[in-house]
Amino acid sequence: MPTSHTPSVDRLKRALHILEQIQELEAEVASLLGGQAVRSEAAAPTATEHKTAGAPAAKRGKKRGGKRFVSPEARAKMAAAQSARWARFRKSK
Repeated sequence: MPTSHTPSVDRLKRALHILEQIQELEAEVASLLGGQAVRSEAAAPTATEHKTAGAPAAKRGKKRGGKRFVSPEARAKMAAAQSARWARFRKSK
């Protein structure tokens, strides 16, 4: 007997019910943790997340965090200043 890879309507309804339960539980956990969002990997992104996914952090209203970037010109200035400091240090010996 061949098996079908297409789920039945009953199985789809059950899966939908389980996903709704997961979302309700995630909302409850978020309220317990003071509004921090908790999402499982299976949860689909909301409509606003689709719109802002590629937007810079400043446009999304979040603080910029993580690694800071320095322009090549600024990096060259810092390197020159450090070389001058080492030169003064070596000269004083």
